[in-house]
Amino acid sequence: MALGIDNQNLFQNATFQAFADFATKSIDAGRSKAIARASVDVSTGALAGREVKAATTDSVRGLFKWFRSSDDKAANDATRAIFKDAIVSMFGGESKIPASVKDAMKMADYDCGKPLTARRILAVKAAIDTIKAESMIAKAVKTLQPAKVKQDLDEAAVNLATEFLVKYGSDLPQKTAQVFANFIVDTTATFGIDWEDEEKIANIAKDMKGWQEFDFGDPRLSKLGAKLAQRQNDYLADALKDTKKFLPEHPDVNAQLLGDAHRGEFIIGGTKIPSGALIDKFLDTVKGSNARKVISTLLNQFSFTDIENILNKNEAVVGDGNAKKLRTEPIHTIEGGEMFVSRDTARDDGIGITSDVGERYQLDVSEDGKTATLTMTIDKNINIQGGKYNEYNIGKATISQRVTVDLTKPMPEVVNVTFAQTFTPDEINIQPGRWAYNHD
Repeated sequence: MALGIDNQNLFQNATFQAFADFATKSIDAGRSKAIARASVDVSTGALAGREVKAATTDSVRGLFKWFRSSDDKAANDATRAIFKDAIVSMFGGESKIPASVKDAMKMADYDCGKPLTARRILAVKAAIDTIKAESMIAKAVKTLQPAKVKQDLDEAAVNLATEFLVKYGSDLPQKTAQVFANFIVDTTATFGIDWEDEEKIANIAKDMKGWQEFDFGDPRLSKLGAKLAQRQNDYLADALKDTKKFLPEHPDVNAQLLGDAHRGEFIIGGTKIPSGALIDKFLDTVKGSNARKVISTLLNQFSFTDIENILNKNEAVVGDGNAKKLRTEPIHTIEGGEMFVSRDTARDDGIGITSDVGERYQLDVSEDGKTATLTMTIDKNINIQGGKYNEYNIGKATISQRVTVDLTKPMPEVVNVTFAQTFTPDEINIQPGRWAYNHD
């Protein structure tokens, strides 16, 4: 998937991508002069899901190849026509194709039987990637400028930002690529960057490459969900033994539930609950002392601990966090961990990529009382410093964790954990509290 560009049709063009994939594989195999041959659907003139393959009956003319058969010429013209049509579609018309792209295409080589080589395809791709990158950098400057009390970036800074985006962001999905563009521009405007910062930019692109949006139940996160379910049950086994963690007046309610009443928005049974009424509503909804202990221990900010470890690519503590010799495990390396909006803080001097905005806790108990579902959501600023200062914000993310608790057991336990995530480069939190909740 390639860099995208808003308000044009430049992203997710499957036909062009098929040519680019063929060319990349050919170059990687040392065959820069491999000739593209597209299988045409005669009813539509399109690839229609077919592959672009190397021609077996034609080659670039050399000493012993003075003549080209009429069949090869026709196949070459048909392939070039499909390639050209894909580019025309991307720009919304042949007249709108930039001069730099037309130069790379070598328009005189069309309709004359000349083969389309892998090297030529990648030259065109490079020209298109530069056009896309220029547009995305310009959009980043426009989007971020209201949050900055700074002068506009000079031409040299914009050109370097574009080079970095082309070099390290051309394989990112469109939305992620725009976040990356925002990162480069904000970093440039705040700190300034030059080629000495290339490793930092490359590392961020490496982290972002795995970012995905997903919804609850995504099978790509099943292994991670199973691990967090196991970790939560292990945590419960220890936490429930400590009576000091529970309210004196309600010994089956974890004190952290009350402690977080003013920090986040609580929704029980579909109704938003004022902080002063939270405990009474909780007791009325959850029946059974052990069920109350388990749910109140999970329904608070500490349930985000493992998510935060994943977002920061940190080692997660195993067992007692106060032990003299801590044991840890790298849960962020489990399949699916790379999909979260994350940054390697160990590599980057403790600097993350997100900062908290607000939390939402939702509790639903099934009508038969056998199952409790806890959905905990946190809104995040995507922030180049991983901090609270809005001048460093480059986007927004919303991350949720849904925990299913089996209430039929004498001591209820977690039986399933799933996740959801969305993110956007187009909303920048400039004003404090813009996405915070009014809790009461």
